[in-house]
Amino acid sequence: MTRALPLAALLALLLSTPARAAPPERRRAEAQERFDRGLRLLEKVGDPPGALAEFRRAYDLVPETRTLFMIGVVYGIMNRPVDALAALDQVLREPGSLTAEQQALARTRRAEQAQRVGFLQVTTNVPAIIEVDGLEVARTPAPGAIAVAAGTRSVVATSPGHLPARKEATVAGGTTVPLSFDLAPTDLLAAHIQVTANLPGADLYVDGARAGQTPLSGTITVAPGSHLVEVRRDGYTPARREITLGSGAAGSLSFELQEDPAATTPRGSLVLAVSEPEAEVSVDGVRRGVYRSPLSLPAGPHQIAVMRAGFVSSERVIEVGAAAATTNRVMLTPTPETRAAYVDHARTVRRWGWIATVGGAALGAAGVALAAAQWGPVHDARTARDEVVATFQPGGSCSETAGVDHTTCRNRLDAANDDVDAHERWRAVGLVGAGVGVAALAAGATLLLTGDDPERYDLAGVAERARGGLAFRVGIAGTLPTVLLVGRF
Repeated sequence: MTRALPLAALLALLLSTPARAAPPERRRAEAQERFDRGLRLLEKVGDPPGALAEFRRAYDLVPETRTLFMIGVVYGIMNRPVDALAALDQVLREPGSLTAEQQALARTRRAEQAQRVGFLQVTTNVPAIIEVDGLEVARTPAPGAIAVAAGTRSVVATSPGHLPARKEATVAGGTTVPLSFDLAPTDLLAAHIQVTANLPGADLYVDGARAGQTPLSGTITVAPGSHLVEVRRDGYTPARREITLGSGAAGSLSFELQEDPAATTPRGSLVLAVSEPEAEVSVDGVRRGVYRSPLSLPAGPHQIAVMRAGFVSSERVIEVGAAAATTNRVMLTPTPETRAAYVDHARTVRRWGWIATVGGAALGAAGVALAAAQWGPVHDARTARDEVVATFQPGGSCSETAGVDHTTCRNRLDAANDDVDAHERWRAVGLVGAGVGVAALAAGATLLLTGDDPERYDLAGVAERARGGLAFRVGIAGTLPTVLLVGRF
């Protein structure tokens, strides 16, 4: 497992000047897009193979050192330390615009991968092709030792006119294991078996000899004839198939391993932190329905797929620890149609939120101003009305004994009441407007605070947007902490 570098060794933000001439704008734009996509696949989606493809394409378009650094990082995550070592060696040979501190960080990363690489010193009695775990890695006579990932490796030597020979070698990091093959002559051509299985981390055996581990990158080279192929893993019922191949023929076998209910293999639990609700999950090709609680699984690697309508399925291999809870973050990426609908809805809600907030604030302010403006006139109108009412009291100018035209007095009183009512109505309108404005302001603020973010699925924040900016940062690829180098082309 790849270890994260100490946080103190990570650099926050470093500017650099490109050492080579600027590539054409179109190639640079595509390279940046693919680099950003690779970061998203690695950090948010947890898809190292997909990220590797994007980084490699970006490097083909614009051969930047920071892209090669990320290629080395992803190879390490994918348990391909030999390829990681080759990429990081090139970074150190051609550091380009990397500073001394960045080069030191690359050297530290290289040292970590070097501890996971061993060597095979292979000799054969005739010139031969050497395959390790189904992939051709060298030809004999080899100029030097063959670098391989530390662990138990299945090594096959093949040569035209000779029967293939197979040996198993356990290689520790930093050590060299000698292997010698004596190939027997024959008139037959070697045959090849393509093996697939639903379960990663299962051991493949051909005629009782270990031939690799699932998923197998290449084919299994065998002599023509009948062969018994077996797939085994602790906690699962072994599966066996027999296949007969003629001279130079190729065949394929597919295996579906099932959990053994009687097995006492250690188990662990898998906790998925999925970005979308109501997502379905499948484990090793078996659908488990909507994910709602941790999954109890045999310890070891498992092929996990998380699916939801309108989103791209996320598939990854997750190592489940024994007697422990393994947490994995799953960021589902929406399809273009889902993303467009989401962005349109989110922007509509946000637009109405701003309309309600600004409009409510304006209406509330206007209502308060209107109510405040009417406060004095209402008081004055009431005072004037009280003075008119006082004339109707005994001894007043409009009393019953005053002997005046009461119609005039009544008209004066009606006018005073109308004046009071008019000012009170305007004040009431102001208070109602203020209340409606406050309600609209609260509703708008609620929409803004609780509404969806239109940029939720964007790449902003994954890569630094300042042109020429570079930054090392800690990221998560599935369950593995790693180092990300981000920036602009």
